[in-house]
Amino acid sequence: MSKNRNIILLSSIILITLVLIHNSGLIDRCLFYKKIERIKEGDWADLGLLFRQLVFENDFGYTLFGEKPISLAGYFIQQPVNNIIFGHSERIPLARLWQTWSKYHHEFEGDNFLVLNEPDPSSEEMRIITLINKKCFIAKVNEHQELFMKELGEEVTGEALLKRVSTGNATLFEVLHKNEQLYGILLGYGKDNAWVFQRRYDLLKALSHYQECTPLNFSLRFPKRSSDFNSLEEEFSYWEQRTGSFAWPCYWSHIRPPSFVALNNTPETLELQKKYRETQRKLVDLYSKQDFLKTTLRQLSL
Repeated sequence: MSKNRNIILLSSIILITLVLIHNSGLIDRCLFYKKIERIKEGDWADLGLLFRQLVFENDFGYTLFGEKPISLAGYFIQQPVNNIIFGHSERIPLARLWQTWSKYHHEFEGDNFLVLNEPDPSSEEMRIITLINKKCFIAKVNEHQELFMKELGEEVTGEALLKRVSTGNATLFEVLHKNEQLYGILLGYGKDNAWVFQRRYDLLKALSHYQECTPLNFSLRFPKRSSDFNSLEEEFSYWEQRTGSFAWPCYWSHIRPPSFVALNNTPETLELQKKYRETQRKLVDLYSKQDFLKTTLRQLSL
């Protein structure tokens, strides 16, 4: 008899827990839709345009629904005169659309993502929007912890690095000591691909300095000649021949694959292509069945 009572009690506890979880989900959905209802009609159109640009053109979907730690998009604070004269103005006015988002972003700030709007370190005229998947960011830093510690010259963990980025006292790129390899790793490009990008960048800057006889920028990490090559030109040519665009032709989807420089047909590149193709198919399936903006904002607010 006592055994039966225990079984009944346990079953009741499980049932009550399930009901509470279900009701909690209903409450969350109700609160979410109340937030949605507060968005003005004109602003709704702006937000749709903003997030379609970020998701379809700038990889934000791979960070929202996949394992890409961060994605970013840049925009001009004010269109340069030369861009206007030569017809190169931005097709999508991200500066204006961001102002619309600024009115509502606090309503959709969840625990899993961080959205930054920071100065572009290479141009005073531009801003960088960065989406961070906190879980993936932490995991990626901890996966390559020794490299991050070596390049940053200090003890570092994914959790601590994310906290520093979240304070807003320095941009993400500054927190990474402007290291292109670390930046590339967090952008989801792979450790080797990110290293090659950094190396090609350093070599190109050095060769441009030699060819143009311009004063050397002291922020440049001037590369030493590798013992495997006879000159910087030879090494640069070597990496040029072994790298190409990571992105694949995509005529059937508005959601573009991530695009960056990658080593051709290495295990790392092939594995990344497999992973991002799977995420792309997931995004296409998800957005073909549900309202685009509601689905995006719902995920962002988790």
